[in-house]
Amino acid sequence: MLKDVYPEYQDSVDFYVVDIVGESLSELVKFKEEQNYPWPMAKAPASLGPDYNIRQTSSKVAIDGNGLIVFSKSYSVEAGDTWRQLFQELSGV
Repeated sequence: MLKDVYPEYQDSVDFYVVDIVGESLSELVKFKEEQNYPWPMAKAPASLGPDYNIRQTSSKVAIDGNGLIVFSKSYSVEAGDTWRQLFQELSGV
């Protein structure tokens, strides 16, 4: 799971949960604390969804250091190995 893999890469990969649905930042922070998530939460401008072709909640988009999309999925990614491989590629580890 992401929650288990992220701590290994938190110093080499920037990872944010970004809301595009309309939750307030305080609601996002409360949810983060309730779930004990170690990553930051952020609000996005309304243009983020169309700009990155995000059509549904729980979409995952990874952007490399050059601003290129290197991973995009519109469904839940639960497998720890998938996150580990992606973070390894992004971090260069």
